[in-house]
Amino acid sequence: MCKLVLQNNIPLGFADLGLLATVGLRTIHAYDQLRVVVLSTDSGKIHHSNKIMLMSELKDLNIQHNIYFQCGIIYNNETSIIQTLQFHHPIIRVQL
Repeated sequence: MCKLVLQNNIPLGFADLGLLATVGLRTIHAYDQLRVVVLSTDSGKIHHSNKIMLMSELKDLNIQHNIYFQCGIIYNNETSIIQTLQFHHPIIRVQL
């Protein structure tokens, strides 16, 4: 007879892992929490309304997001965006 011991798609803590080990489960499929970086690309002449909207939606979805609005203007070209991402997030690897 099978019984549900944990719900799907929940953050796992140390007690949850202990419970899974107790019932004999040796392997689980787990995923890191999604992380999102919101960058503004424009000429600096408009307000960042899309950034505000996206950050609000991410918060509603309970998704962690990193915001780098202190970067100043990030020009809307490939080189500028890649350089900014790599400067602020050294773990990002850009492949073209």
